[in-house]
Amino acid sequence: MVQVSSPFPSEPEEVESPRLEGVGSRAPLARESDREESRRLLLESIEHSTDLTFVRSVGNLGDELILAGARKLLSGLRYREIGLDEVARSHGHTAILAGGGAWCEPYHELMPRTLELLECRFRRVVVFPSSFDASVPEVRERLSRSRARIFAREPVSLEGIQNLCDARLAHDTAFFFDFSPYRTIPEGILDAYRTDRESASRFHLPPNNRDISLSCNSLDEWLWMIARHALIRTDRAHVMIAGALLGRDVEYRTSSYHKVPAIAEWALAGFPVRRAPEEQAPPTPGTERMPAPVLMTSLAANSEESDHVRERIRFASAAVKTEEALRRSPESRATVVILSRDRPSQALRALHSVRASTASVLRVLLLDNGSTAERRDALERETIADHYTDFLALGKNLGCAAGRKFALDLVSTDLVLFLDDDAEIFPGTIERLIGDLDAHPECLATTARVVLPNGRIQHCGGSVGERHGVLSFEPMDAGRGMDEEISSGPCEWVPGTAFLARRTAFAHDPLDTAMAAYFEDNEWCYRVRKRTPLAFRRCAEAFALHHHRPKVRVASTPDELIRIVPYLDSIAHFYRVHGLVLDIIFGMVPELQTASEAENAEAAREFLDLFLAKGAPWIQDHWVRGDLELVLSGQVGLPRLSQERELHRLRTSRLWRMANLYWSARRQVADLARRPSSR
Repeated sequence: MVQVSSPFPSEPEEVESPRLEGVGSRAPLARESDREESRRLLLESIEHSTDLTFVRSVGNLGDELILAGARKLLSGLRYREIGLDEVARSHGHTAILAGGGAWCEPYHELMPRTLELLECRFRRVVVFPSSFDASVPEVRERLSRSRARIFAREPVSLEGIQNLCDARLAHDTAFFFDFSPYRTIPEGILDAYRTDRESASRFHLPPNNRDISLSCNSLDEWLWMIARHALIRTDRAHVMIAGALLGRDVEYRTSSYHKVPAIAEWALAGFPVRRAPEEQAPPTPGTERMPAPVLMTSLAANSEESDHVRERIRFASAAVKTEEALRRSPESRATVVILSRDRPSQALRALHSVRASTASVLRVLLLDNGSTAERRDALERETIADHYTDFLALGKNLGCAAGRKFALDLVSTDLVLFLDDDAEIFPGTIERLIGDLDAHPECLATTARVVLPNGRIQHCGGSVGERHGVLSFEPMDAGRGMDEEISSGPCEWVPGTAFLARRTAFAHDPLDTAMAAYFEDNEWCYRVRKRTPLAFRRCAEAFALHHHRPKVRVASTPDELIRIVPYLDSIAHFYRVHGLVLDIIFGMVPELQTASEAENAEAAREFLDLFLAKGAPWIQDHWVRGDLELVLSGQVGLPRLSQERELHRLRTSRLWRMANLYWSARRQVADLARRPSSR
């Protein structure tokens, strides 16, 4: 056991505020006696532990303040500290999961899955004070099955979870940090609004905004930045907390859910903290993540970089001459299909781009693929006035392939444009794609020049190659500047971001709905080209902008491993059907990479055999626990499991059953012959 001591000085000086009248009430906990009561509750929850493990959360410098305060709280206790990536290899009596605000929609994958894993590895789990958005299904479902002691850091969160789990109320551990070294004479104003996924996007950021929780290099720099300013304006909870406890005036705005006003109104009551003057009173808890009236006004890009690239694409698109014949009534020929799940702002941005791309009134089929009720309803409200958009809620997540296949049954036009909900098209895009198909009647589908927000081409069609049983789908012209001259022409693969296809193509070769998560475009194109080698083209004159998030694995943390399992499920299905390995698996499972391509292929096949034999849930469970390390490294397990799977295939085959019947009959005859005859 490692003795961990706090690097921070002793108790902060007392700050006067109203007295807490009983734990669990809505009174503040700011005074020393209130902080001591919160300290007692937290330490009481971990007493009698034979061993203690503190699990760091991940996040920004505000989360570093939470961790620093927690270490101060635990000083004097014997405990070990681990990161999230070490959870799968750890076990013990009591685990403390550090507090924070990640129990919300923008980050809902991480903390519920970490809690689930901790409860498998430790006898007792305590979640230190956090904010919870119980309207998020993953959060609500995980807490309802938890046996952990859960601390909320404000009453709104407590109210949302108290009927789901063993929930208590206590102070955010940032209140245990010693702020006394950061005394200085303050002056000026600090605008420190967030710029990440948790931003509410309700207002324009001030020109001098600094998201210090992301831009500062250390907690010390972050704290001095706050301490040097007299007025702090922010929508970050811990910038607000630090400013208040340093005695600064603080004006706050809400972020994407209730945590900031809830902490301000409860834990910081009596401090110089106030709501920003132009912001209205908070909405009902659980409804403020995506208010409908701002959805269409938030369709602008998420960054200056995207704005700049969008304008460059508009200019480039306008410079391409469109034949007059192509300007005539594309609405009678094409339907646009947009499939979306839990991304109403992005889906509406895609829809808005369709409406702005042509003077014609195209029919758009917008399908909600199993979003939460709030986001589905917001999307429906925003489209109800658009009489040329058919909105349909599917009720559950069918996956991309099944969702698009469902849409095809509702399309009556000869042509269908599939557009990802995180993509945009531009004036002339649809007309040029239609013109490309008209000029090449032998072609079944054509795709646009797709540009990333950094101004580089993501793909303009693609090529397909095979080596050692590994299939590579290579995007053409990837990485080149969006303004570079490239030619339209044949290609071997049309990526699913923005492509126009003849509806009849799907009658002959329907989308494979078993490609439930991803890569359905790769599978469909591979199958179609076997029958029609000249099926696909790329139209370099048609532009699209794609707000793409890479699919490759970026870490080995439990949440990241869980995130990529659905990708592997589709890769495994492709392997089952076609006997070929998609090369993207080596980005998902880099442990499979070896010195030679041939060894790579063999390792990947063995892993996919294991995946198909055991199934995605088994792989996920054993992977996050760390049980596949030797298997993935090729040291144990895979060849034997692969052989077992082949033996299972043989034993379930018709030939095996017939042979088994034959030899069973032979044994029965032999047994009868050996028996003494009865007289």
